[in-house]
Amino acid sequence: MLTRLRKIRHRLCRYRPCAALEVTLRDMVRPLANTAAGLAGGVSAGAAFYPAALDRRPFLGTSRDAAWRPSGMRDLHWMSSHAPRPNPEAAEEESLRIAFLLEDAPRAGGVISITLLVKDLRRSGHQVLAAVRAPRRADPELTARLDAVTCAADRHLVRNVTGWRPHVVVATFWPTAYLAARCYREADAAFWPVYYAQDYEPDFYPDDAPWFRQAVRATYSAMPWAFCKTPWLAERLEAEGARVSLVPPALDLTLFSPAETIAEEPPTVLAMVRPDSARRGWPVLREALKRVHDRLGSRVRFAVYGCDEPTWKSLAAPFPAEVLGVLDTAGVAAACRRASIFVEASDFHGFGRTVAEAMACGVPCVITDSGGVGLFAKHNVNALISPPGDAESLASHVIRLLEDKTLRQRLSQSCRSSVMWMDRMASARATADLFRDLLAGRHPAKSYGYPSDNARG
Repeated sequence: MLTRLRKIRHRLCRYRPCAALEVTLRDMVRPLANTAAGLAGGVSAGAAFYPAALDRRPFLGTSRDAAWRPSGMRDLHWMSSHAPRPNPEAAEEESLRIAFLLEDAPRAGGVISITLLVKDLRRSGHQVLAAVRAPRRADPELTARLDAVTCAADRHLVRNVTGWRPHVVVATFWPTAYLAARCYREADAAFWPVYYAQDYEPDFYPDDAPWFRQAVRATYSAMPWAFCKTPWLAERLEAEGARVSLVPPALDLTLFSPAETIAEEPPTVLAMVRPDSARRGWPVLREALKRVHDRLGSRVRFAVYGCDEPTWKSLAAPFPAEVLGVLDTAGVAAACRRASIFVEASDFHGFGRTVAEAMACGVPCVITDSGGVGLFAKHNVNALISPPGDAESLASHVIRLLEDKTLRQRLSQSCRSSVMWMDRMASARATADLFRDLLAGRHPAKSYGYPSDNARG
């Protein structure tokens, strides 16, 4: 019965008037809930309290998505019709003022990429403000590294950002593009709004939720400029009307480095498991590793990270595995160095950070041929690649690598050289160069600091 009610609610939410009414009612209730929670807990009112009854289904986004409100669409249209004013004086300044807007700060590849860029821009001498909209799933390590400002209400966040007088405001996920548009309108076009696109976000939502997919697409053409890290994603964005420049991706190559000793026998297959992320391919990964276990038994060990022990038990996986839990960055690097093979079954990768991190540690990968991962992963060179959704092919590649130690060592030797060009500071400098061109009124280049195919190894 509950499932049926959710389906009815979802279909109602496909139409904007119903969605706007729902959000209006929710926003009326939430301040009262926040105040009550604050009084009961002995903390100041306005704490980030989110009653479960007020939460959306995961694929419907958050209840505070600015796109739900008519005013959010007006802000977006205003931004698209008012070009940013050149600011050549700011472009010549040694230190730019850059604000990053984040929807939340969970441990995810996109947030890790933002964190690295924020830290490296600061190391380059720029002033960077990271603003997070009242996080609910914030990772403590990433939040600390971002040194982020969190705001329980959007109006406070907008006031903080516009009052800081940035030269550039960077949206990092599609709801924050609407938030950037609101900042832009209230600041009377006094800065450059830029979109840092890390995935093709319409694919986060099901085909029977067309309004959500359209709300995402609207941000691509409305933002004055965008940048991303892979040609695959740039092509998808340009097809939606976005104006895009390529900036090289960044890896912490000091932390992610090969192990000094060879992994002990039996070989270990490492996988990242996030069953709550629909596009991460858990059903395919489950079936593939089951086939590997049925074939090799005790001749192989499995290790997983990305979920905790209770979540893993609830999955009832048909193969034994060491559960490493939700790891911080150093923990992921340590797990990769102990692994013999890394397996990824995602439907698509905007960049493929987990794969790149494993390769930086010299670990050969068995992955799906999807999205931006083809930038550095080459079949039979540093990885074995299967079609998305093909558990049989994925399993056969894992078995082949486990049974052929010579092949495993050959692929391992090519892994690290394939990602060595992903220098953190080079990526930060390229991003700053893009911002300076925008502020100076120059037409941005197609790419900044992006190496040729030969230079990428």
